[in-house]
Amino acid sequence: MNDWRDLIAHYDPQAVPLIARQEMVWVAALDGQGVRDLKRVAQGGCTRVNVHLAPLLAVPLVAGVDRFTMIHNHPSGSLGVSANDRALTQTVLNAATACGLTMVDHIILGWPGSASLVALGILQAAEPVEAEAAE
Repeated sequence: MNDWRDLIAHYDPQAVPLIARQEMVWVAALDGQGVRDLKRVAQGGCTRVNVHLAPLLAVPLVAGVDRFTMIHNHPSGSLGVSANDRALTQTVLNAATACGLTMVDHIILGWPGSASLVALGILQAAEPVEAEAAE
């Protein structure tokens, strides 16, 4: 997949100068070709962000897809997964499943790099989707 920072810079350029100062949450709506849309759904302070489920789940629904990845940054630069990160992941996963959506991953952006909760074994990998042929 493309680098998440590049995608955020493309879809939400106003967020780039704030990434080191404010915690933010984005949702990438995914189709068989990759990222269909990416939207910022929450913005908080330097150590915390409140996330509301309705705008988060609306991103894939409005994009007309059933798969998404949640991305958030740690302004501290830490790639560690906090208890709050785990709780948020489980809450979003439960709500997404109830809505017929698939949460593909939860990515934490730090400095340097990023952490995938799927790669860390915290979130179970979603089944792959074959690319749809263009008509």
